[in-house]
Amino acid sequence: MMPAWLRVTVAIGWIFPIAVLLTGCPVPLPPGYNNESRENLEEQVTDLLEAGGGMTREDVLLLLGEPDGVGSGESWFAYGSVYGKGGILFILCAGGGCAGGGTEKMEYKRLVVTFDERGQLANVDLLNKECWEWLFGMGSAGDRAPPCLLVNAPDNALKIALNRDDFDVFKQDEKVIIPKDLLDFASGKAELVTPSWTMGLSEAWAAGTHTLQNQKLHASEQWEALARAVLNDNYGDDLRWYFLGRAAEGLGLCDTALNYYGISRERSKKFVTRCLGGACSIDLPEALVDRLNAIEEKRKAGKCISPSDIQAKSD
Repeated sequence: MMPAWLRVTVAIGWIFPIAVLLTGCPVPLPPGYNNESRENLEEQVTDLLEAGGGMTREDVLLLLGEPDGVGSGESWFAYGSVYGKGGILFILCAGGGCAGGGTEKMEYKRLVVTFDERGQLANVDLLNKECWEWLFGMGSAGDRAPPCLLVNAPDNALKIALNRDDFDVFKQDEKVIIPKDLLDFASGKAELVTPSWTMGLSEAWAAGTHTLQNQKLHASEQWEALARAVLNDNYGDDLRWYFLGRAAEGLGLCDTALNYYGISRERSKKFVTRCLGGACSIDLPEALVDRLNAIEEKRKAGKCISPSDIQAKSD
């Protein structure tokens, strides 16, 4: 069985030199694209730029294919590739089991194609980023550092969404429709296990293995799915309370979001309840300043929903 301290270490992102220090067998990691990654993104960008302005969403789909990420109202398409440039993995086997850890240099490419309100091409942005990532495995389970660049959503995805008049997509007859299993979350009554030196170890492990998934849900603005994923993991560090606040904010539940952001700020003050290491994708509590400003803008625009406006989704 994995020791408790190691489970916590993996979950909060401290594993990087530990596996390398093991007196195990080094295995080189050959270069190559990740599974299902695009391999011709540079060529696609050249074709797109040569095609010039006047292209529509349909033209881009015909040229580049199905996107890896789609913005609200199809305001943008994102295309990405992930290429491993090589690394090394150390493997140690003892007592009938094996564990491994190491680092790999990764290259991420992300193409974001933005459209105007008429559905015509407005902007093309290609971003490349390289970074070293730790990876770890034990038995049939494993994890690696979150990517240094998400390839399925632009960094300004929230700003693009807020600039569009699509808020009512969450409303029906002036009610916010929330699944029954998320009603407590929507009303600000969500509960998560508070980490301590003796509690939350299994929850920390679950949260750590789902970090990348939650980042993708956050970037693609899948607010209900993000809330549900965090609640299922039941791990209450500052990052997960932030995710709950961000989900509530995305659904227009401003008071609920402020409640969860406040808990996130409190969790950031203590070492044991903070998310630490490479698995933490948000700078907390600094990021809360922007979120509070965003909520204030929502209030001024009349886009905040009161608890009385919440309605359970019918079965």
